[in-house]
Amino acid sequence: MTIKNNWMTTSLSKRTPENLCDFSITINPHPFIADSFENNSKRVAREICEKNEKVYVLYSGGIDSEYVLKVFLEEKLPVTPVLVVTPYNKIELEYAVKFCVENKLKPFILKFEKREMFNIMQKKCSEKGYFSFIAGLHLHICDIISEKGGTVVTGYGEPFAPSAGSNYKEDINSLINLIEVDFYDQYHPGNHVGSFFTYDIALQYSILTDIVYDGNIQDMKCKLYKVPHRQKVYWDREFYIVFNALKDPSIKLGEIQISLEKYKSSFLKKESTTFYANV
Repeated sequence: MTIKNNWMTTSLSKRTPENLCDFSITINPHPFIADSFENNSKRVAREICEKNEKVYVLYSGGIDSEYVLKVFLEEKLPVTPVLVVTPYNKIELEYAVKFCVENKLKPFILKFEKREMFNIMQKKCSEKGYFSFIAGLHLHICDIISEKGGTVVTGYGEPFAPSAGSNYKEDINSLINLIEVDFYDQYHPGNHVGSFFTYDIALQYSILTDIVYDGNIQDMKCKLYKVPHRQKVYWDREFYIVFNALKDPSIKLGEIQISLEKYKSSFLKKESTTFYANV
């Protein structure tokens, strides 16, 4: 994963199957020019294409990855969406197919059957000492795109998540939620950009300053991204039943929950700030 100027680092580089260290994030601030979220997004998309000949956006059909793909298209940059077809993501995939048809995009399609998918997920994460098996499929896709000489860009890294459980309209100390699975691709051996929203400190900061804190996270993001509103879509229930059966219940996925103001202020300090997972 490419993080410009190394502005954000995590503890995941130290994690192995023998050393299951807790998740933490360190903000290494540096001076940056404040600009709008829209302008920063366009600039980052252009920078990515300047540095990478073949850009693939892992497009689930959710609003985050749709926004990323939309930015590349609006800037008329060469990009290929990657659609993953499994027995469990049919609803979300419908949004992705519809978007590709409307925009005359030819996606790169990958299909995985039930047992094949879970075997890949389990193997890839076990090799790294990672806790979220769903990311194993993502890492496997990075392997495939590496063989094609491309770089993967995802809609990961936006700092808002429903599990934070805050009312952004009323509480100035509403929680920012950073989940370790968003950072796994940082340590893939291939040359992948990975999380679009954490590529650049100015882009991440502009998310915090430009989003309208009106209470509902999904609504907030739809307005910021200027994409059609939709409810958060999850994979089919059967997936989570099998997924939970594979996991070790004694190991918890690392999530960092910090106040919005504390997170924003860390970008403007002169010294590095480390945040630790609530495990």
